[in-house]
Amino acid sequence: MTEVQIRPGFNLEASYKGHLSAVRKVLFNPNNGYFVSVDDKTLKAWNADRDGRTRVLYDSSFPGYQSSFITAMAMAVDINMLFAGCLDGSLRLYSDKLQLKSCMPWANGVVRDIIYNTKKKEVITAGSYGVKVWECELDHEAYRNDPDVDPYSIPKTKDGQVIPWCYGKYQHARQRLQLNVPGARTLGAKNDPTANTNSLSWCERITLHEATQMLFAIVEGSIYGYELQKGDMVLCFRDLHQLPITCMLYVPDSDMLITSTADASATVWRIAGGEPHRFKTFGKSSAPMHHIVADRALQYILTAGMDGQVILWGLDSLQPIYKM
Repeated sequence: MTEVQIRPGFNLEASYKGHLSAVRKVLFNPNNGYFVSVDDKTLKAWNADRDGRTRVLYDSSFPGYQSSFITAMAMAVDINMLFAGCLDGSLRLYSDKLQLKSCMPWANGVVRDIIYNTKKKEVITAGSYGVKVWECELDHEAYRNDPDVDPYSIPKTKDGQVIPWCYGKYQHARQRLQLNVPGARTLGAKNDPTANTNSLSWCERITLHEATQMLFAIVEGSIYGYELQKGDMVLCFRDLHQLPITCMLYVPDSDMLITSTADASATVWRIAGGEPHRFKTFGKSSAPMHHIVADRALQYILTAGMDGQVILWGLDSLQPIYKM
């Protein structure tokens, strides 16, 4: 079969090359147009001008230059904050200028993935202590008893309510839920009854579908879906693939689930009635996909592969449109 030539449709506007080690994650803040990227030693905020020139605006070195100190991070666009899970057993919050605003200890082990849920103002994590949902708990007493407190330093809403996660040192991360993920290895604290050391597989990747408030946990070749009010499992797609799933996309309007695995291809599943039926395989490439996202109108999907290839696809036809 003759390979269809895909026309290039992406134009490279800028390229930042200021990291001294491998970049592990890049986030974008639409509030100010900054990119935030992290490597093994530093956290950097940078932008690009119209001529394609990039410049570092702010940077932050890890404490003691500890390697891979930040293990996972997520951007909270609505409050203009960066959440970071760290190796010292803390959740750290940074401003858009990478100023440390809060450092909260939590019993959460090594965090491998973190999501900020804008609707609920909650943080969801996956890692060595399992999949957990965290909420902000304000320490009103410490705030009232601090003689040096600056009341104008705490952002509030128009009606005077304190914005969650913006209370600085007067707040804590409180665990609201721990999800039961079948087959996932969890360590937990000493004598923790939820610990499961018999399994060999960690749950290191989670995906949130914000519109439906469905959280998906990926464990090897299986996917489990949870509603986030009580943490009940409502979808169970066990052993979809023999190889580990690298990324997924949930499209409830079309009863569709798209998965990609380590064999460098993607599979479309029809999941009407909660039962997965293999519909189509597409996107066979030289390396596995590590990210799949859809546009808001659900007309296109964008895939990124570990070989550096980025492709725009039509969601209905699943035919490639542009690539880079």
